[in-house]
Amino acid sequence: MRLISFNDHLVLALILVALLSSIYSDVYPRPIISTSDNEGSDDEENGDDAEGEEASDDSEGDLSELDLIEVCCSWSEQISDGVLKYSISDDAGDNEKREAVLSAITEWNSVIKGLQLVNSAANEGSESGVDIEIAFGEIGEQDSNDGNDFSPGEYAPGGETQIDVDEKGFINHIKITISESIFGHEIGGSELEQIAKHEIGHALGLGHANFGNNLMSVATDIGTGEISGCEVYGVLAANQWKLMNNKAQPEYPAGRYVVC
Repeated sequence: MRLISFNDHLVLALILVALLSSIYSDVYPRPIISTSDNEGSDDEENGDDAEGEEASDDSEGDLSELDLIEVCCSWSEQISDGVLKYSISDDAGDNEKREAVLSAITEWNSVIKGLQLVNSAANEGSESGVDIEIAFGEIGEQDSNDGNDFSPGEYAPGGETQIDVDEKGFINHIKITISESIFGHEIGGSELEQIAKHEIGHALGLGHANFGNNLMSVATDIGTGEISGCEVYGVLAANQWKLMNNKAQPEYPAGRYVVC
């Protein structure tokens, strides 16, 4: 089993203490595979909301000029039934935080046809029967995260998605951890919901966007809390063996990026 980690960070600007941002700091392994030019709007099952296209080999040289979202990896046969089971830890003891995560899950469920995130009745912390574990807590080293002593440009973790893959490289388990505070600033409400949506995007197979004003942008302060058609298409492209082609066996994504 291999572990892939997305570690998203938040920064507080010196002037505007409430300003949060995230950076992508890890590199994830994936097969180098050929790409194709499939239009997202061609997928009738998922409707017109799935915008974007996969970047072809011919466009590799011009990628810097395109608005792209990285495609990380595909789920294993665990999505064959169209269901991923999740659990939310009770450690936070804060109903507002739980509701923010549930709202993020509800929005993802409303835009991805053929795949639903369903609350699991399995025991908390157990991998058996739970595909996506969501918890609140510290991420890595957060010595500077306990107070307001920070410098401009200093970062502290805000969310992390750890991806377990099987021997073939397909996702078989996810653990999402969301920080409760940054430099003494409590994360809640729309900020926490945006982080949760972003991390769930990783859990569904997305990397980061190379442009701003997108849910998967590398920094939340230049991003958005809205799920656009491009993210939807990215999830379809990542898991196209099931969500677009309805095949019985998992396949690697056909492209490394989707063009927005």
